[in-house]
This record gives sequence, structure tokens and C-alpha cells, in this order.
Amino acid sequence: MTEIAARAGASIGSLYQFFPTKELLAEALHASNAEALETMLDGLAPRLAGKPAEALADVLFAEFSDFLSDHPAFVALADRRSIDPKRKKATRQKLRGQIVRLLTEAEPPVPRSRAQALAIVILHLLRVAVAIEGEPDLEGRGAVLDEIRLMLKQHLSGH
Repeated sequence: MTEIAARAGASIGSLYQFFPTKELLAEALHASNAEALETMLDGLAPRLAGKPAEALADVLFAEFSDFLSDHPAFVALADRRSIDPKRKKATRQKLRGQIVRLLTEAEPPVPRSRAQALAIVILHLLRVAVAIEGEPDLEGRGAVLDEIRLMLKQHLSGH
């Protein structure tokens, strides 16, 4: 908390006035990051509408990678055990819904029932990519990430 206050240019007392516990601060940061991710996904809809579903793989992996560079604490904050289960479920449902929208607006559109299953798979593939990215001594990390993206792209091209 001291380091956070120093980086914010505020006193520790001011920080505790707004966030009496570390958990409340983590919750606020997570909510802000989740909102930024939702905004990023909303911004993809006009860019991807009418494009083949497999285009989603390249764009989503690139944009998510950029998002994580800009929000490095996102995954750690999202994986906290103390996160409110209702909020966690609501966030996941919203993210899945946004991916469903991207898939159903592709050309040709992915049927909604299939898009719902694919949205879950895509979010988990992104989590796998994050885990691989975070493995510092992994040789060929870029090639592994390319394979995940290629697998998804090929799978989506055959829908």
C-alpha cells in the first residue's frame, strides 16, 4: 500500500481513506480492468462485423496481448479467491456474450449455440496464452503462442 501511495503521489492516509483494505483496492482495480477489457471487445465488433470468423483469432490474440501489456495485473486480480463470485460470474458472462456477438456477426455467421460454446473455449485459450507468456524460461514461446492462435483460426475457418 505504501508503494501504491508513493506511485500515485498521495499519502498513505489518503489511500486508506478511499481503500481501507488491500482487498477493496484489488476489487476496484479488477473492476477497472474488466471494464477496459469489455470496452476493447466492444471496439472489435465494428472492425470484425461481416468478416470471416477465423479473422477473430488473429485480432483477438493481438488485441488481448496489447490489453495485457497495458493491464499487467489483470490476470492476477481476476484469479483472486476473494473475488465476489457473483461479480466474477457476471464479468465472465459479459465477456462470453461479447465474443458470441463477434462470432454471430461473422460472415458466414456462427450459429448462436455453437458461438456460445466457442466463446468459453476462446476465453480459456486466452488464459492458456497468458500462462505460456508468463513462463519465463520457455523456449520457443512465440512459436507455441502462434500454434494456439493457428489452431483456433483453423477451427473457426471450418465452422
